[in-house]
Amino acid sequence: MSLAQRIILWMGIGLPTSGIALAQSDIELSESDRIQAKTLYDDGRRQFESGFYDRAIRAWEEAYVISQKAEILHNIAVAHEKLGQLEQSIHYLERYRSYAPLDEQIILDRRILVLERLQQERALQNQRLNEVTLATPPSRPSIQWSTVSLFGTGFAATTAGVVLGVNARNARNAAQEYCRDWDAETICSTAAQESLLRQKRFALGADLSFGMAAIATATGVVLVMKKTPLASSLHLRIQPQSIHMEGRF
Repeated sequence: MSLAQRIILWMGIGLPTSGIALAQSDIELSESDRIQAKTLYDDGRRQFESGFYDRAIRAWEEAYVISQKAEILHNIAVAHEKLGQLEQSIHYLERYRSYAPLDEQIILDRRILVLERLQQERALQNQRLNEVTLATPPSRPSIQWSTVSLFGTGFAATTAGVVLGVNARNARNAAQEYCRDWDAETICSTAAQESLLRQKRFALGADLSFGMAAIATATGVVLVMKKTPLASSLHLRIQPQSIHMEGRF
Protein backbone atom coordinates (compact mmCIF):
# COMPACT_ATOMS: atom_id res chain seq x y z
CA MET A 1 0.00 0.00 0.00
CA SER A 2 1.48 3.37 -1.00
CA LEU A 3 1.94 6.27 1.39
CA ALA A 4 -0.80 8.24 -0.34
CA GLN A 5 -3.27 5.36 0.12
CA ARG A 6 -2.39 5.09 3.81
CA ILE A 7 -3.02 8.81 4.24
CA ILE A 8 -6.48 8.60 2.71
CA LEU A 9 -7.45 5.61 4.88
CA TRP A 10 -6.06 7.22 8.02
CA MET A 11 -7.78 10.50 7.33
CA GLY A 12 -11.14 8.81 6.88
CA ILE A 13 -12.12 11.59 4.54
CA GLY A 14 -15.70 12.64 5.07
CA LEU A 15 -17.42 15.83 4.17
CA PRO A 16 -19.91 17.49 6.53
CA THR A 17 -23.49 17.54 5.44
CA SER A 18 -24.86 20.70 3.92
CA GLY A 19 -26.95 21.41 7.01
CA ILE A 20 -24.03 21.18 9.42
CA ALA A 21 -21.68 23.06 7.12
CA LEU A 22 -23.84 26.15 7.04
CA ALA A 23 -25.70 25.97 10.36
CA GLN A 24 -22.84 27.27 12.55
CA SER A 25 -21.79 30.36 10.65
CA ASP A 26 -20.54 33.18 12.86
CA ILE A 27 -21.87 35.89 10.60
CA GLU A 28 -25.45 36.81 9.88
CA LEU A 29 -26.51 36.10 6.32
CA SER A 30 -29.46 37.44 4.46
CA GLU A 31 -31.93 34.86 3.25
CA SER A 32 -30.77 35.24 -0.35
CA ASP A 33 -27.06 34.89 0.62
CA ARG A 34 -27.83 31.85 2.76
CA ILE A 35 -29.70 30.18 -0.09
CA GLN A 36 -26.94 31.02 -2.57
CA ALA A 37 -24.20 29.76 -0.26
CA LYS A 38 -26.12 26.55 0.44
CA THR A 39 -26.72 26.02 -3.28
CA LEU A 40 -23.02 26.46 -4.05
CA TYR A 41 -22.03 24.17 -1.18
CA ASP A 42 -24.43 21.43 -2.26
CA ASP A 43 -23.19 21.72 -5.84
CA GLY A 44 -19.61 21.34 -4.57
CA ARG A 45 -20.59 18.17 -2.70
CA ARG A 46 -22.16 16.68 -5.82
CA GLN A 47 -19.12 17.55 -7.91
CA PHE A 48 -16.81 16.05 -5.28
CA GLU A 49 -18.78 12.81 -5.07
CA SER A 50 -18.72 12.59 -8.89
CA GLY A 51 -14.94 12.96 -8.95
CA PHE A 52 -14.88 16.48 -10.40
CA TYR A 53 -12.66 17.89 -7.67
CA ASP A 54 -11.66 21.05 -9.53
CA ARG A 55 -15.33 22.00 -9.97
CA ALA A 56 -15.99 21.25 -6.31
CA ILE A 57 -13.16 23.58 -5.33
CA ARG A 58 -14.60 26.45 -7.37
CA ALA A 59 -18.08 25.97 -5.94
CA TRP A 60 -16.83 25.78 -2.34
CA GLU A 61 -14.58 28.82 -2.76
CA GLU A 62 -17.59 30.85 -3.87
CA ALA A 63 -19.64 29.46 -0.98
CA TYR A 64 -16.89 30.42 1.48
CA VAL A 65 -16.68 33.97 0.15
CA ILE A 66 -20.39 34.37 0.90
CA SER A 67 -20.74 32.44 4.17
CA GLN A 68 -17.21 32.62 5.64
CA LYS A 69 -17.87 29.14 7.07
CA ALA A 70 -14.55 27.65 8.26
CA GLU A 71 -15.54 24.04 7.61
CA ILE A 72 -15.61 24.79 3.88
CA LEU A 73 -11.87 25.44 4.05
CA HIS A 74 -11.41 21.85 5.22
CA ASN A 75 -13.45 20.57 2.28
CA ILE A 76 -11.37 22.61 -0.17
CA ALA A 77 -8.20 21.15 1.36
CA VAL A 78 -9.50 17.60 0.86
CA ALA A 79 -10.38 18.30 -2.78
CA HIS A 80 -6.91 19.70 -3.46
CA GLU A 81 -5.37 16.59 -1.92
CA LYS A 82 -7.52 14.42 -4.19
CA LEU A 83 -6.02 16.27 -7.15
CA GLY A 84 -2.50 15.70 -5.81
CA GLN A 85 -2.07 19.42 -5.16
CA LEU A 86 -0.38 19.00 -1.79
CA GLU A 87 0.83 22.58 -1.37
CA GLN A 88 -2.67 24.00 -1.80
CA SER A 89 -4.10 21.31 0.49
CA ILE A 90 -1.64 22.22 3.25
CA HIS A 91 -2.47 25.91 2.80
CA TYR A 92 -6.21 25.38 3.31
CA LEU A 93 -5.69 22.99 6.23
CA GLU A 94 -3.56 25.59 7.98
CA ARG A 95 -6.28 28.19 7.40
CA TYR A 96 -8.93 25.84 8.77
CA ARG A 97 -6.74 24.94 11.76
CA SER A 98 -6.93 28.47 13.12
CA TYR A 99 -10.73 28.05 13.48
CA ALA A 100 -10.80 24.40 14.57
CA PRO A 101 -11.28 23.21 18.18
CA LEU A 102 -8.15 22.38 20.17
CA ASP A 103 -8.59 18.59 20.01
CA GLU A 104 -9.06 18.77 16.23
CA GLN A 105 -5.97 20.95 15.84
CA ILE A 106 -3.82 18.05 17.03
CA ILE A 107 -5.25 15.83 14.30
CA LEU A 108 -4.77 18.57 11.74
CA ASP A 109 -1.14 18.99 12.77
CA ARG A 110 -0.54 15.31 12.07
CA ARG A 111 -2.26 15.52 8.71
CA ILE A 112 -0.25 18.57 7.72
CA LEU A 113 2.97 16.84 8.78
CA VAL A 114 2.16 13.77 6.69
CA LEU A 115 1.33 15.91 3.66
CA GLU A 116 4.57 17.86 4.05
CA ARG A 117 6.58 14.62 4.15
CA LEU A 118 4.75 13.33 1.10
CA GLN A 119 5.48 16.61 -0.65
CA GLN A 120 9.19 16.29 0.21
CA GLU A 121 9.28 12.71 -1.09
CA ARG A 122 7.65 13.79 -4.34
CA ALA A 123 10.14 16.63 -4.77
CA LEU A 124 13.04 14.22 -4.11
CA GLN A 125 11.70 11.76 -6.68
CA ASN A 126 11.39 14.53 -9.28
CA GLN A 127 14.94 15.64 -8.51
CA ARG A 128 16.29 12.11 -8.96
CA LEU A 129 14.35 11.73 -12.18
CA ASN A 130 15.83 14.97 -13.52
CA GLU A 131 19.33 13.84 -12.54
CA VAL A 132 18.86 10.53 -14.36
CA THR A 133 17.53 12.35 -17.42
CA LEU A 134 20.51 14.71 -17.50
CA ALA A 135 22.99 11.88 -16.95
CA THR A 136 21.60 9.76 -19.78
CA PRO A 137 23.55 10.49 -23.00
CA PRO A 138 21.50 11.27 -26.07
CA SER A 139 20.81 8.22 -28.16
CA ARG A 140 22.60 7.98 -31.45
CA PRO A 141 20.70 7.23 -34.61
CA SER A 142 20.81 3.49 -35.20
CA ILE A 143 21.82 2.16 -38.60
CA GLN A 144 19.37 -0.50 -39.71
CA TRP A 145 20.40 -3.83 -41.14
CA SER A 146 19.01 -2.82 -44.53
CA THR A 147 21.59 -0.01 -44.67
CA VAL A 148 24.39 -2.38 -43.68
CA SER A 149 23.31 -4.87 -46.33
CA LEU A 150 23.40 -2.14 -48.98
CA PHE A 151 27.00 -1.28 -48.12
CA GLY A 152 27.83 -5.00 -48.12
CA THR A 153 26.24 -5.39 -51.54
CA GLY A 154 28.24 -2.42 -52.81
CA PHE A 155 31.48 -3.91 -51.53
CA ALA A 156 30.71 -7.32 -53.02
CA ALA A 157 29.75 -5.81 -56.37
CA THR A 158 32.94 -3.74 -56.41
CA THR A 159 35.01 -6.84 -55.74
CA ALA A 160 33.22 -8.73 -58.51
CA GLY A 161 33.80 -5.82 -60.89
CA VAL A 162 37.53 -5.84 -60.15
CA VAL A 163 37.75 -9.61 -60.71
CA LEU A 164 35.81 -9.41 -63.98
CA GLY A 165 37.93 -6.49 -65.11
CA VAL A 166 41.11 -8.47 -64.51
CA ASN A 167 39.67 -11.42 -66.43
CA ALA A 168 38.72 -9.11 -69.31
CA ARG A 169 42.26 -7.79 -69.48
CA ASN A 170 43.71 -11.30 -69.40
CA ALA A 171 41.34 -12.40 -72.18
CA ARG A 172 42.41 -9.43 -74.29
CA ASN A 173 46.09 -10.25 -73.74
CA ALA A 174 45.41 -13.87 -74.69
CA ALA A 175 43.68 -12.78 -77.90
CA GLN A 176 46.68 -10.66 -78.85
CA GLU A 177 48.90 -13.74 -78.66
CA TYR A 178 46.86 -15.38 -81.44
CA CYS A 179 47.06 -12.36 -83.72
CA ARG A 180 49.92 -11.55 -86.17
CA ASP A 181 50.64 -8.54 -88.32
CA TRP A 182 50.84 -9.50 -91.99
CA ASP A 183 51.34 -6.89 -94.72
CA ALA A 184 49.89 -4.02 -92.69
CA GLU A 185 47.03 -6.22 -91.63
CA THR A 186 46.35 -8.03 -88.35
CA ILE A 187 45.34 -11.62 -88.80
CA CYS A 188 43.80 -13.46 -85.83
CA SER A 189 43.06 -17.13 -85.43
CA THR A 190 39.82 -18.69 -84.23
CA ALA A 191 41.25 -18.96 -80.71
CA ALA A 192 41.75 -15.18 -80.74
CA GLN A 193 38.11 -14.68 -81.67
CA GLU A 194 37.05 -16.78 -78.68
CA SER A 195 39.34 -14.81 -76.37
CA LEU A 196 37.94 -11.51 -77.67
CA LEU A 197 34.40 -12.79 -77.04
CA ARG A 198 35.31 -13.70 -73.47
CA GLN A 199 36.94 -10.29 -73.04
CA LYS A 200 33.69 -8.55 -74.06
CA ARG A 201 31.67 -10.70 -71.67
CA PHE A 202 34.02 -10.02 -68.77
CA ALA A 203 34.08 -6.30 -69.55
CA LEU A 204 30.27 -6.13 -69.65
CA GLY A 205 30.04 -8.02 -66.35
CA ALA A 206 32.57 -5.65 -64.80
CA ASP A 207 30.60 -2.60 -65.94
CA LEU A 208 27.37 -4.04 -64.52
CA SER A 209 29.08 -4.89 -61.22
CA PHE A 210 30.54 -1.42 -60.83
CA GLY A 211 27.17 0.11 -61.65
CA MET A 212 25.42 -2.06 -59.05
CA ALA A 213 28.09 -1.17 -56.50
CA ALA A 214 27.61 2.53 -57.14
CA ILE A 215 23.82 2.28 -56.79
CA ALA A 216 23.96 0.20 -53.58
CA THR A 217 26.58 2.41 -51.97
CA ALA A 218 24.82 5.64 -52.93
CA THR A 219 21.49 4.32 -51.62
CA GLY A 220 23.14 3.35 -48.34
CA VAL A 221 24.64 6.82 -48.02
CA VAL A 222 21.21 8.36 -48.61
CA LEU A 223 19.64 6.21 -45.87
CA VAL A 224 22.37 7.17 -43.41
CA MET A 225 22.20 10.85 -44.28
CA LYS A 226 18.40 10.85 -44.01
CA LYS A 227 18.80 10.26 -40.27
CA THR A 228 20.50 13.63 -39.86
CA PRO A 229 18.77 17.04 -40.16
CA LEU A 230 21.43 18.26 -42.60
CA ALA A 231 20.29 15.89 -45.33
CA SER A 232 16.54 16.24 -45.21
CA SER A 233 16.44 17.02 -48.93
CA LEU A 234 19.05 14.56 -50.19
CA HIS A 235 18.15 12.81 -53.45
CA LEU A 236 19.78 10.22 -55.68
CA ARG A 237 19.45 10.67 -59.45
CA ILE A 238 20.41 7.77 -61.71
CA GLN A 239 20.95 8.45 -65.39
CA PRO A 240 21.92 6.03 -68.18
CA GLN A 241 25.58 7.02 -68.08
CA SER A 242 26.01 8.56 -64.64
CA ILE A 243 24.79 8.66 -61.04
CA HIS A 244 24.31 12.00 -59.26
CA MET A 245 23.57 12.76 -55.59
CA GLU A 246 21.85 16.08 -54.99
CA GLY A 247 20.67 17.80 -51.84
CA ARG A 248 20.16 21.05 -49.96
CA PHE A 249 21.95 21.42 -46.65
